[in-house]
Amino acid sequence: MDCEARGTGPAEDPKAKALHPEAYEAYQEANAEYQTAVDRVYEKICINSGKRTVVKQVELYRLYRLKSDFDIGDGKPADNPGHSVHEYGIAIDIIRASDEDRLKAALENNGWKQHASSEEQHHYTAIGVPSWATINSKRDSVLAAHIGLKDKIVQRIQTGLDTDDAERKVVEARQKVGYARQDVAAHRQAYKTNSDLLDAEKSRLSAAEQQRDSLQLTLANAKSDLQGFVYTYCPNHQPYDQCDHEDLKARYRAERQGKADNIAHLQQNLAVLTNQISVSEQRVAQLQQRLADAQAELVASEQREAVAESALQKTTTDLAKLRRDAGVLDHDIGAEAQVIQGEIDAFLNGS
Repeated sequence: MDCEARGTGPAEDPKAKALHPEAYEAYQEANAEYQTAVDRVYEKICINSGKRTVVKQVELYRLYRLKSDFDIGDGKPADNPGHSVHEYGIAIDIIRASDEDRLKAALENNGWKQHASSEEQHHYTAIGVPSWATINSKRDSVLAAHIGLKDKIVQRIQTGLDTDDAERKVVEARQKVGYARQDVAAHRQAYKTNSDLLDAEKSRLSAAEQQRDSLQLTLANAKSDLQGFVYTYCPNHQPYDQCDHEDLKARYRAERQGKADNIAHLQQNLAVLTNQISVSEQRVAQLQQRLADAQAELVASEQREAVAESALQKTTTDLAKLRRDAGVLDHDIGAEAQVIQGEIDAFLNGS
């Protein structure tokens, strides 16, 4: 925070007026002493933090415990809400400068005491004010009456960390559900593709079997026709061996050879078709196995999807509960902070 250099800005820090009247008077006296030095760095004793609300103290205490208990953030040491001297307006955190010895001397000469901790050399408490003992007694009584507040704050911190963790788990669970659904879709497509291929192959096999049956019938008829094909061309009704009409006998032989050739052709076609049917049957068996495998993989992927969705439901439910718990704690902490603030205000106002 900036502070006006010597010769610029107001003569006192505006935050000083919010202090306890006795602490304000002690600040004015220390400030006046500091201003007697013509070579001072600042125009005045600058206050970074003076009187605080209980709500502000709750936040500072939360940051402190977050750092001290969980090593998160950069929270500085802070007193329990209701017990901090800042809440009673008898403490200031100053802006330090190269003339810190002069600042310290001016403050300590007028009733202020520097904090002993090396981490809080900026903190001064007005131990020299007339009401010091009374205020300390009140601080202790408020702390005793609200000692459980610090535990609620730590519980709220833990709930917040658990909520962050649950939110990460929900994101991860949603990703897993997304991957599982993609996997199911891929296996459903694979199942459908194999099912379509199997149906097409079965259709081809059925058509080939029908063609084979028809061809077998044609072949049987052709063989029967050949078997019953006797020589009847002789005008004298002589059998083939006794007929002397060579032209008619040649015609008979040609027709008989044609029938035999047709049978051979039908047998050849039947052999080719029978081989095709055998190949198609093997293809059907392979596709049936592939379809069974695809179905098994689909079932397994659907089970994984169900597990992923169940996990997502659980993490979502856990997150919702943590958020409700956090809301309850925020309400309770806020309500208790208001009660403490009321007690401090009533004490400082003399009521």
